[in-house]
Amino acid sequence: MPEEKRNDIEDIFSSTEIHKESNIFKELEPKELPIEEEVPEVVKIIPKKNKKNILVVIGIILAIILVFIGVYVFFIKTRKINEIKKIFTNEKNTNVILTEMQTIEQSIDLDSDGLSDKEEAQFNTNSLKVDTDDDGLSDREEVKTWKTNPLNPDSDGDKIKDGDEIKQKTNPKGAGSLLETIH
Repeated sequence: MPEEKRNDIEDIFSSTEIHKESNIFKELEPKELPIEEEVPEVVKIIPKKNKKNILVVIGIILAIILVFIGVYVFFIKTRKINEIKKIFTNEKNTNVILTEMQTIEQSIDLDSDGLSDKEEAQFNTNSLKVDTDDDGLSDREEVKTWKTNPLNPDSDGDKIKDGDEIKQKTNPKGAGSLLETIH
């Protein structure tokens, strides 16, 4: 009886034994795919043949852009140079520019003594020193006011500096008082 009962008992694992030899429970082995199949279609945007062509086209476009920029800059520079040439070839403008430059040159006075540097060069005085001969009179006072020698501290040779003679109201260019020289 016990054997009979055994037959009546349902074997719940009987189905697994049947499939034991089937491939269902075998572990799946990874398959090697060819390289073209491994890359998804989304990544394959540009075929390899066309990549070189696209780089060549981009290079040509960049070269064309650089040429246009070069031509544009060249024409702008040329136009400005031509404008400057026109200004200087026109006599009126040249004379105006030269007059302005001379005015500026005449007004430069580095030592601020009242004589421009150009005048100081004419009188051989020092354009960096207010009183070249250290007699107490500025170079301008000697040249334009008292008409004394701006390079000699004692214009009349009487052993008294020109500046001291002006203070004493004596003539720095000779004998007599300063008042006698002013007419």
